[in-house]
Amino acid sequence: MPKDPSTLTTGLAHRRRLILWSLVILAIFLSGLAGPALIDPDEGRNAEIAREMSETGDYIVPRLNGLPFLDKPLLYFASSALTMKLIGEGEVAARLPAFLCALALAAATAWFAAYLFGASAGWIAGIATLASPLLLAFSRIAIFDSMLSLFMILALIFFYRAIEAVHDPNRSSEAGPRIGTRTWTILAWAAMAGGVLTKGPVALAVPLLVVIPFAIWRKASRAIWHPLGPLTLLALVVPWLLAVQRQEPDFLHYALVVETWNRFTTDEMKRTGPLWYFLPYLIAGAAPWSIVAAVGWLRTRSRSAEIETSRVRWVFLHLWWALPLLLFSLSQSKRPQYILPVIPCLAILVAGLWSRSVNDTNHRALPGQRAGASVFLLAGAIFLSAGIFLDPVSLGVEPAVGSIAHWTVIALGFSCVVGGALGWRARTWTTALIALSLPTTAFPLVVGPLFQSVAEHRSTRQLAALIQDHPVEGASVAVLEKFPHSLPFYLGRTVTFASRDGTTLRSGYVERSFEQLLARPGTSLRTHAWWYDAVAACSPASIFVVPQRYTDDIAILEAAGRRKLGGDGRFLVFGSCGQSVGGKPSTTLEEMSPLNTDDGS
Repeated sequence: MPKDPSTLTTGLAHRRRLILWSLVILAIFLSGLAGPALIDPDEGRNAEIAREMSETGDYIVPRLNGLPFLDKPLLYFASSALTMKLIGEGEVAARLPAFLCALALAAATAWFAAYLFGASAGWIAGIATLASPLLLAFSRIAIFDSMLSLFMILALIFFYRAIEAVHDPNRSSEAGPRIGTRTWTILAWAAMAGGVLTKGPVALAVPLLVVIPFAIWRKASRAIWHPLGPLTLLALVVPWLLAVQRQEPDFLHYALVVETWNRFTTDEMKRTGPLWYFLPYLIAGAAPWSIVAAVGWLRTRSRSAEIETSRVRWVFLHLWWALPLLLFSLSQSKRPQYILPVIPCLAILVAGLWSRSVNDTNHRALPGQRAGASVFLLAGAIFLSAGIFLDPVSLGVEPAVGSIAHWTVIALGFSCVVGGALGWRARTWTTALIALSLPTTAFPLVVGPLFQSVAEHRSTRQLAALIQDHPVEGASVAVLEKFPHSLPFYLGRTVTFASRDGTTLRSGYVERSFEQLLARPGTSLRTHAWWYDAVAACSPASIFVVPQRYTDDIAILEAAGRRKLGGDGRFLVFGSCGQSVGGKPSTTLEEMSPLNTDDGS
């Protein structure tokens, strides 16, 4: 594919500056992965499933607290489990796969942008992708979406290359020898298989939704449907499906009907939202690049001659952002991270628009540059005003957290103003790129203390430390009704869970199969009635964990002579009858926690 005449390669001075800035971004983004506690429920759940996978060696059926967790496939859990094997159990091992996938996603975006628009576009798209708030957020927590987005983006890129290879089969790649249509198609279906094994059939829906109309328009549908493509996907996915189905006979019905069809077409998962739900998340989650892309396109759309020379590329990019946005907007299940696969497209759009102007010696602002700078200047003014004039404590925030939040907001405002001012005055494209990525790059440093404080409150790391500080040989830990997802991870073992229906495990499969799972030998589930019998038995080798707001159950524990060991603001821990476990006096973590109120959750 010929490049635009205005597309230029990156000069040595620009390249050095960009390499240095990329290293700064990586260092800042990597910092803090180990500090904050795992946030419940999602991070705690995913980390515990990976821990159990690593401990048992069963890399087929994901298990949460010993129970089959069939709400998501195995790939993210398996990657975290292998990471734990390599570097040990901990927050870093739980989060590292998401972080590495985000880096790979930015690298793939840079590679594709360079293929489309030249080397400078690759740098622009890669840094813009990495410095997008939504991708940054989901690259630093133990959750599936950066891995899923990586596979989706790879599938889109490979399909595009396959379609283009149909029209120019003799063209050699600048990065190496020519790769034919069939190979690109196989790679695309293999990437979708990776996505299916990460989060299910949505990994098929998004890429195919984009590339099918594009292939029809290009009269190259055979590039998508070469038989070896779907066969590759089946070869990678079906063995795992059959292996799980053999162990859990109702798995396929649950995965295909409940988790996929019902999630998209009904509000059964209670994740509905208005039709415009994703628009603010896309605009803010890709800021300032979403604004740069929109304003830049409006400024340059009249340059029809230049656009016509690369019409195929622009059509593909517009299908890429528009059709997934439409699909997710129509879905009955909505979460902010679903829009992640669109963010690289916006970064490539910015790269394509800017690549026409990288050699502009008149020092004119790049398309959308000052609009992006204005976004940060406005956001900075809002943050600074809020930090100066609003008192977090008066808004109901705990004093210990309020002080951190106050200075966090002011620091955010300052970083936005600096980035916006530098971006407004930037005279070169590299300076503009660095300036507009500065506020997002600074975000982990600025928000880190606040995030760590909130994470500690929404985790059971302190609770696990309290239990481990009062050891009893062979003691079991029993939890009543509300499941603390990170507790088994921090204890390094499963717990006994007494519940009426298992709802708080947050697994649709467990909830629907509760009675059957309750009857299985060796299950960690117990009935609600079992709890009262266990409390009355007064076994010394038992530790009980109960939500702090369950005052009636706490009264029963106290009436049975169970001694309170302490709590973390959400849960209380009770030990053996008549004395503290291990002979130590009762202690509390409530004074240690910055958030020690009962939030009712």
